[in-house]
Amino acid sequence: PAWETRCRIEVETQPTGGSGFTSYVLPGGEVKRLRIWLKGPADRVLEFVLSHEIMHAVMVTSLGHALPRWADEGVAMMVESATQKNRQRRVVEQLLRADSALPLESVLDAATYPPAEGLYAFYAQSLSLTEFLISQGSRARFLQFARDGQEAGWDQAIPKHYGHKDVASLQTAWQAWVLEGRGSRVEGREPDG
Repeated sequence: PAWETRCRIEVETQPTGGSGFTSYVLPGGEVKRLRIWLKGPADRVLEFVLSHEIMHAVMVTSLGHALPRWADEGVAMMVESATQKNRQRRVVEQLLRADSALPLESVLDAATYPPAEGLYAFYAQSLSLTEFLISQGSRARFLQFARDGQEAGWDQAIPKHYGHKDVASLQTAWQAWVLEGRGSRVEGREPDG
C-alpha cells in the first residue's frame, strides 16, 4: 500500500551500540505518524538496524495491524545481514544446550519486551521460531498463524496451522529442529562474512 505521509527517519551516529525504534499510531488499521529512530556506528546501522526497522514499518503498513511482539521481531530480523542472523542462531543453540532459553509460552505471550537480562534471548528465539515456522509451511501461513494466535490463543492456532497439539509440543519440535542443526541450515542462509 502507498504511504500517505512520509516516514521520517532520524539517525544518531555514536561510536558504540546499534539500536533502533519504529513508532506509529494505528487508528482503525491505518498507520499514522510513522517514524524511525536509529542509533549507533554507521556500519552497524547499515548492517542490521536500518533494514530491521524498515521491516517493522513495512509489516504494520501492509497488514494494517501489529504482529505479536515475537513475530514482529522475528520477521524484522530475517532481513538483517547474514552475519547478524548467524550470530542470533548461535545464541539460540547455546541457550538451548545450556537449558536457559526462555519458555516458549512466555515468548509467544509477550506483550512487551522482557527485562534486560532476557532481552537478547527473546530476540534470538523470536528469529529462530519465525524461521522454524516458515520452514514448516509458508510465509502466508506464518502470518495467519500469528494473527490467529493473537486473537484466539496459541493452543488453538498451533494445531490449526502446524499440527502440533499445543505450545509445549511446538516447543519440543522447535528445540529439536535447532539442536539437530536444521536451524543453522535455513534455506537461503548466506555464509558469514
